[in-house]
Amino acid sequence: DPQPDHMSHYRPVDDDNGGVHLYSGIPNRAFYLAAVGIGGKTSEGAGRIWYDAMRSPKLSVDATFADFAQVTVAEAKVHADVVRKSWQTVGVL
Repeated sequence: DPQPDHMSHYRPVDDDNGGVHLYSGIPNRAFYLAAVGIGGKTSEGAGRIWYDAMRSPKLSVDATFADFAQVTVAEAKVHADVVRKSWQTVGVL
């Protein structure tokens, strides 16, 4: 699978609506790192944070990875440091 897991491997593409599937490995890895860092049930930790971020009015339809990362950090509240570090690890923040 050619999905990169870090922004250093990101290259703009015209296919796949700008690479929405190709580059999904980057936020997927950030989610994994946050889930492991937070621990517990994903539905109560990282899953809840990502879900709340996707529903946030602060997130626009043309959001970038960085925009989404900022919203997840804001939604993370007590876990903000873990979520921020997960996005830093994948080169987004």
